[in-house]
Amino acid sequence: MKVLLAIPATVWLACGAPAAKALPVVPVMECPSCTETAMRNMAKNTGGTGVKFIYDLPHNVIRKYEVYWDLDCQPEGPGAKSGANDVGGETDIGDDTDCGSFKAADPFPPVDADVQATFNALYHTWQINPALANTGKAERVETPPIDYITGQPFDYSKVAWDYPGGSYFRFRSYVLNALKSKGGANDLVPGLGDEMYGWNFDSFEVGIVLTPGGPGGSASLGWDRNTGLLQLTLCNPNGDCVEFEVHFTQGALSNLDYRGVFGPDDQQYPSQSGAAPGQLLHWEFRLGSDADWFGQNLQHRGIIVGVRNPCAAGSHYALIGARVNGILQSSTWQCVLNQ
Repeated sequence: MKVLLAIPATVWLACGAPAAKALPVVPVMECPSCTETAMRNMAKNTGGTGVKFIYDLPHNVIRKYEVYWDLDCQPEGPGAKSGANDVGGETDIGDDTDCGSFKAADPFPPVDADVQATFNALYHTWQINPALANTGKAERVETPPIDYITGQPFDYSKVAWDYPGGSYFRFRSYVLNALKSKGGANDLVPGLGDEMYGWNFDSFEVGIVLTPGGPGGSASLGWDRNTGLLQLTLCNPNGDCVEFEVHFTQGALSNLDYRGVFGPDDQQYPSQSGAAPGQLLHWEFRLGSDADWFGQNLQHRGIIVGVRNPCAAGSHYALIGARVNGILQSSTWQCVLNQ
């Protein structure tokens, strides 16, 4: 006797927006290089009951399972009392039977077309950009795009310097416009458009059959990888990188959060006004070449940068800035002991 339990529904809400319709959330879990038996065991032993999908990304395999509590009824031994609960969770349901329940998982083919399409998009992303598919980090190193005001490639240290206006505003607008379409996002970082539009957004609402022989309905896919946040890093060939966090809500792009611009030694460039996140006045470098590159970019902004003298063994370089009325105007080099 098979007993099916209802799948709980989750309500998705956007801040300040009316409540979205409640959708069942169907788990989708990865089982790398697994056999069908191992996939079935994962479906059975991980989480609750209901429909689940198990996938093997490198081998391009996804399977659908129905997980439920089943009853195992056996003839009752002599002297048993009908209608009473026995030790160990067993229950008498009649004069001649003794029943216990156990969790089971059955294959539930086929994989629904919408679910297969989102998995195909994830697999395509993995083929093009495995780091993006596996970590949610979209990174690219190339000559920056052209700033239409200057006619030259964006200078990332100046993007930081101008924050929150000027070339920063223009660069953020460029990135945001690129993210608004699948093709634009793919041009920005290979595979990014497939990850966002083919997998992430399309997982929010899919057509799916939740019970064998039942009608189709709508559900959200609860992947075992983050679908609400993506790290976007765009670098020039010199190692200066602009970092954003891309936020998703209700299956759509909701915010592009600027995290700063960082030099080759992962030191953050300042903003002229001291607006966060560019308010820092202290930077440290292990390599003299990275220190010189960072200092030269500050000099290009009109900041006085003192002479850098060699540091003794066991120490490294520190650059200390000074602001007047909130504006960064000068900086000096020091040697600090390695920790």
